[in-house]
Amino acid sequence: MSNSRTQTFSQPYPGLRPFDFDDAPLFFGRHTHVAEMLALLEEQRFLAVVGASSSGKSSLVRAGLLPAIAEGYLDLGSGAAWQRVITRPSDDPYGALADELIGLGACPSRLILADILSGRGPVRPFGRGTVSAGCALGR
Repeated sequence: MSNSRTQTFSQPYPGLRPFDFDDAPLFFGRHTHVAEMLALLEEQRFLAVVGASSSGKSSLVRAGLLPAIAEGYLDLGSGAAWQRVITRPSDDPYGALADELIGLGACPSRLILADILSGRGPVRPFGRGTVSAGCALGR
C-alpha cells in the first residue's frame, strides 16, 4: 500500500515582471542594498536608483525598500508617514512625477510642480528634498 502525497508549490519568481510590494516575502538576496538605501534616506529624503535596463531597480525599490520603510526600518520621527507613488518616466519624467504628486494632493498645479522639479520654475528646490511654492514634498 503506497501513500503518496502531492504538494503544489507556487513559483518563487514573478516571471518577467518586477517584484512588487506584495512580493516582498519572496524577494531576497538584496538586504545589503536595502540597508544602504535606508541609511542614505536617514541622511537625506531623496534617493535615485539608477542602473542598466532589467538590472532589478524596480524590484529592489518595490519589494525591498518600500516594504522595509512600511515595516518601520526607517526612522521617520514621531507622526511621520510616507506616501508612495510609482511612475514610468516616459518622455516627460517631471510631468509624470508631478501628475502622481498632484494625485496625492501634494501640489495644486502640474505646471508649477513640473517646472520646480525640473529646475526651470521660478522657485528652485532647496535643502534636502524640500520644495517651496506651496508644494508639500518629503513630508
